[in-house]
Amino acid sequence: MYLRAYRRDVLQAAGGFDPLLTMDQDTEVNRRLRKPGEPCGSTRPRGTLRALACQYFDYGRWKPAVLRRHPAELRPRHLASPPLVCALLAFTGAFGVAAALPLLYAAALILGAAAVGIRCRDAAAVLLPVVLATMHLIWGVGFLSSLQRPGADGSSP
Repeated sequence: MYLRAYRRDVLQAAGGFDPLLTMDQDTEVNRRLRKPGEPCGSTRPRGTLRALACQYFDYGRWKPAVLRRHPAELRPRHLASPPLVCALLAFTGAFGVAAALPLLYAAALILGAAAVGIRCRDAAAVLLPVVLATMHLIWGVGFLSSLQRPGADGSSP
């Protein structure tokens, strides 16, 4: 889990947060501090869809800088959103079979939200497709926007 609280001496012993990274520092420092079996905590969501979109755009935009420093942190989920964004853009306005990808994605979001809503008995799950689409697509756009040559220190997105 990210956004943990650490004792100052533990954080300082690990080198603290990297000042060259202006976003995704939590992932980078947690990669150095992570210990197997540590308990998870809870999180508080953003208050608006716009705030969530801004957060995920910055997460996506800075992920390549962290991956350049720690390539072993690359996970399959990091490779999902950028191609999804490209594919959905390619299929926008398409008809027939070509329109299937956006429709399948929307259906998966809706069915997943329905399952969560039923399992958790929470009417707020009706918002889940919009929230998940925002997280997936905006993160992917941020990631794609940063695929340029990094600065000399490797920190610029």
